[in-house]
Amino acid sequence: IEKKLKQKNTGYENKTIEGINKLLDEAKIKKRKASKFDDKKPDIKTLTSDLKNIMTRKVGILRDAQSLKEAGEFVDFHINSGYL
Repeated sequence: IEKKLKQKNTGYENKTIEGINKLLDEAKIKKRKASKFDDKKPDIKTLTSDLKNIMTRKVGILRDAQSLKEAGEFVDFHINSGYL
């Protein structure tokens, strides 16, 4: 994802990174709230789909068959790194 972003315009890159960070932060907040209030934890499939949609709409990347896989790998990376 980062490699594809670097091929695009810097303005798009900044706007998209802000959108991605917002998505990740919202998921992190939902997860934290869910553990406090016994609510349902955020759905990883929804987060992955939202990420793919933002990348497709804002930047025009992640349009091919690999797109959902790449978005999933990105989300998995953040889960495994302890961010989510």
